[in-house]
Amino acid sequence: MTKTKDKAPKPKAKPRAAIVLPTVIGPLVTRESSRHGEQRFEITPAGLKLVEACARQGGSQALCASSLGMSLHTFKRIIGEDDGNNPTRLSFEKGKSELEFEVSTLLLQHGRAGNVIALIFYSKAQLGWSDAPQISTQVGVQIILPDSESRENFAKRIEVRTIAPPEVAS
Repeated sequence: MTKTKDKAPKPKAKPRAAIVLPTVIGPLVTRESSRHGEQRFEITPAGLKLVEACARQGGSQALCASSLGMSLHTFKRIIGEDDGNNPTRLSFEKGKSELEFEVSTLLLQHGRAGNVIALIFYSKAQLGWSDAPQISTQVGVQIILPDSESRENFAKRIEVRTIAPPEVAS
C-alpha cells in the first residue's frame, strides 16, 4: 500500500476590480498652440464623459490624465484653472460625488442591517465624529495678587534683578 499525500487546493486569487471606461467616439482632447509656444489642451465633450466615468468608478486624477493621453501635471493644471465653470473640474467633481453618494448609501444599508463597524466608519468619515481625545495646545497663565499688597509693591518684589559681573582691573 502506498500513501498519497492530500494536497490542499490552492486558494483562488480574488479578481481585481477593473475600471471599465465607456467607449467614446471622437477625439478626447484637442491640442492648440498658445501665444507662448506651449501646447494648450481643450477637452472635448467625449473627454469630459470619460473623466466623469473614471472618477465615478474611483479612478484617480492620474488615471483620468493617462486615459486622456496627457500628463498628470497637465491634467492638474487644467482642473486647477480659476474658471468658475471649468467643465473638466466639474466633470471630475460630479463623478467623485456620485461615487461618494454610492459608498455612503452602501455603508448606511450595511449599518441599518446591523453592521456596527459600517456605522462607526460612516459616522467618522461623513459626520466628523471622533473617539480620539481632543488635544488643546492653548496655555493659560493666571496671576493672583495677594489682597494685602498693592500692585506696585508686588511688582517691586518680583522684579528681576541682574547682577553685573565684577569689573576686571587692568
